[in-house]
Order: sequence, then C-alpha cells, then structure tokens
Amino acid sequence: MQNYNNPVLSYGHGSTNTTGCAITGGTFYPTSALFPPEYQGDYFFADFCNGWIRRLDPETGNASSFATGLERPIDLEVSKAGELYYLARGSTGGTAYVRKIGVR
Repeated sequence: MQNYNNPVLSYGHGSTNTTGCAITGGTFYPTSALFPPEYQGDYFFADFCNGWIRRLDPETGNASSFATGLERPIDLEVSKAGELYYLARGSTGGTAYVRKIGVR
C-alpha cells in the first residue's frame, strides 16, 4: 500500500508497566508550560487496563514511564496553565474522577 505509514509507537499486550490493552487518551504537552523543558513537546498517553501514563519523545521515538497505579484512565488534557489532568473510570463499579498531576 503506497499511503501506509508505520506506527510511530506500538507496545505489546500484557499486564506490566510497558504493556497494556488500549491507548485511551493522549495529548501533546505545550512548549511553554509548568513541567521541565524535557517534557515539552512530548506526547503523553494512557493505557486503560494497566493504569499507566507514558510519554513519547516525537524527535527520538522513545517512550518512557511517567505515572503508574492509576485506575482505568480514559482521557488526558493539558489546561491553559500547563497542568496535566487525567480522567479515570476508577475501579469496576466505582466513581469516575479527574486528577491533576503536579510537578515536584
């Protein structure tokens, strides 16, 4: 197929911090924001089943761990102030919630 491009990133299915079942949210981090410069311009994405957020450096194609231990994340957003938020469904039958990830 002439119009086909290989994926920028793929990961295996499983139950570790580098595998999962489905990317459920993603956002690019702005270039003038709260996080350190090494995060700016990166693509942040979450996996629903394994409850993690990873970040992809589009220049190198490398993905690295960012946050773990989340309960079924389904979306990511960056506020105008540069705060990274995630929406999670919570545990089975639990309440959905929005959380902010801060800088230490």
